[in-house]
Amino acid sequence: MEHIRLSRHSGASCERGQNLIEFAIVLPVLLLVLMGIIDFGFMLKTQTDLSRANMAGARSAAFSASDDDVNTSILLSVPSSFDTSRMSISLTRESQSPERGTEVTVTATYIYKSITPLPFVSDILDGKQLTSSTTVRVE
Repeated sequence: MEHIRLSRHSGASCERGQNLIEFAIVLPVLLLVLMGIIDFGFMLKTQTDLSRANMAGARSAAFSASDDDVNTSILLSVPSSFDTSRMSISLTRESQSPERGTEVTVTATYIYKSITPLPFVSDILDGKQLTSSTTVRVE
């Protein structure tokens, strides 16, 4: 009589291998999404900082006649992490002489540089132009 030996091979080791393969497939996509969320958050923070600095410049424009004072006010209000070489500031006055009651529009533009080294995320966010514009009346 021939003995048939049944193997008691458990499915647990096969499942562990399958889980590892699934994790290896999902991990890059998960990291891509996570880094995109983080980078997008940094871009929103940069936009908020730019808006605050622009408001400080507009406040300065409401009380000062000098464009240099406005530029200085904005540059002093941005965080030290800003690369000012990627930033431009423009002033548009309703009239050449800053008369009381006329409007001044201060526009600050910043070219965002992605912090994420991943190609898909940096391709989407790198080089985005962030703009903030504030209009005030001269006091």
